Amino acid sequence: MGSLNLDRAEGAGAQKILCLLDALRGSQTGSAIYHQVERMLHDVVSSRQTAERAYIALISQLLDAYLAHIRGGSPLQVQIRLLKARLQPPLTIMWSGIQVKSRRSSNWMSAWSKTL
Repeated sequence: MGSLNLDRAEGAGAQKILCLLDALRGSQTGSAIYHQVERMLHDVVSSRQTAERAYIALISQLLDAYLAHIRGGSPLQVQIRLLKARLQPPLTIMWSGIQVKSRRSSNWMSAWSKTL
């Protein structure tokens, strides 16, 4: 149908929109509208992916900084490393419901993860 990258959830939403507009491709004017919408959707999906990569880099750096303050062998250190290993897009699905608790951290990770 188009050249849109549909590997992710927002790509699937874009695909649904393009399916609704598929009948427009029968005429010259409709085809021009279809391709313009397709380009706009591609830009939205691409922008979202770029933002997610930036968030992942920031979160990774924050987790590294946090790890530097945790004593070696602590269960919290293992939890943080497991979180880092799972740090991949889409963030909205991956980060939902994650809570990391620590006596020393006053539960900042739980509050932080709910804001993502």
